[in-house]
Amino acid sequence: MTIDEKTGMSPSGGDVFRAGAAAVDITPPIGVDMAGYRCVRRVEGVHDPLMARALVLEKSGIHFAMIGLDLLYFSRKQATPVLWRIEEECGIPNECVMYWATHTHTGPSIGDEVLPAIPDATYMNFLQKGIVRAVRKAKENLQPTRCRTARGRETSVSFNRRAARRGRPSRRAKNELVSLLRDGVFPSPEGGCNSEFYQQASCIDPDIFVLQVSDYKGSAIATVVNFALHCDTVGGNIVSAGYPHFLEQYLQKNNEGVGVFLFANGCCGDINHLDPAKASRKGFGKALKIGETLGKEVVRVLKKANVLNSPDFCMARETLNIARRRIRPDELEAAREYVRRSTKTDEGVARYYAEDILCLDKAPEIIPTLVTAFRVGSVAFVGLPGEVFVELGIEIKQRSPFDQTVIVELANDFVGYIPTQAAFSDGGYETLTARASCLCQEAGDMFVDSAIGLLKQLR
Repeated sequence: MTIDEKTGMSPSGGDVFRAGAAAVDITPPIGVDMAGYRCVRRVEGVHDPLMARALVLEKSGIHFAMIGLDLLYFSRKQATPVLWRIEEECGIPNECVMYWATHTHTGPSIGDEVLPAIPDATYMNFLQKGIVRAVRKAKENLQPTRCRTARGRETSVSFNRRAARRGRPSRRAKNELVSLLRDGVFPSPEGGCNSEFYQQASCIDPDIFVLQVSDYKGSAIATVVNFALHCDTVGGNIVSAGYPHFLEQYLQKNNEGVGVFLFANGCCGDINHLDPAKASRKGFGKALKIGETLGKEVVRVLKKANVLNSPDFCMARETLNIARRRIRPDELEAAREYVRRSTKTDEGVARYYAEDILCLDKAPEIIPTLVTAFRVGSVAFVGLPGEVFVELGIEIKQRSPFDQTVIVELANDFVGYIPTQAAFSDGGYETLTARASCLCQEAGDMFVDSAIGLLKQLR
């Protein structure tokens, strides 16, 4: 079929699939508070820039925007003014936008959902403008597009950090928070963890998904890569996008162009890069190795990618009203007692949990949030609004009516950790009640059921 590249129409007048992409620098200045750990850190330098990257799709006059942000998270509260500006300036309604954070732990503080970092008002204004500008530029760059997808697999870089707990209900699980507040004892697994048990109990998602859109001359406009691995590979006070930066660098050097690169994390609330059989370490060298390992697989599978001929697309979303986790009286009293006996300069991790408990005690009992889904041809995407345990993502893929289902976490909101129900019996950090882990124990199943319902609508 011959395409008029100016109008995006075939001679017969039928609409074609168009796409445009853009990236805008959102790197914070020196001195801004950083997010990612329960300690005060401030930006001391920049290793690689943080970006807001947008991919806008269009067919038959309907637009859809995908936005990847090199941030720890981006909640609905923070995104609302941005979404309204995108609708006003770009004509894309907020129900046709899926944004997500890559979850880098070496970026700026952008909210009070995770203490103790404090967002900088000047930077937040700069950030919001940068996101809108990325979408506007992407829409201005719309052109007729070819679309292709590829799937790969990588098992060597990710590990389930809760493997020592999985399937081992802990007698201390119900009292771990109280022990932390009263005695300063951070939860640890009961007993040892031999390598055989670890291998049996571990659970990861090795799937790599690649979506690439190119112009009709074959030049890449944008490449989206999805993989489930916590983006906490660097540490320190130097700004970096982490291993996705090195993945992008590898692809730019070893592939025939990737255009604007968007990395989207899969369900990795309990997945990181630390191999328990080896010495744990972070740093740019580790991030480089992970990026290159993933990059090699992406290059390999792109050579045999499947073409989606002028695919149609559609969207669906659902608002979930999820109950906040109940705070027990002994937990509340332990938090009050800790605050009474501690000093204002006490920066121990227990203080942050105590303050979180007192804050949550006054917070609304119902937390509204979004589950988002959209389809591009035969490929379905699901956006979940928190740090989702890997088992939940795998369940969605297994129950999905689509052969290719891509799960993106930290999408369109931030509600903290989303564990499985079983995880609460096993105990551990991710299940401790805090502002970053405050949903009821049934929330994970609610997200799975909502995702499946939306996928069935799209089907």
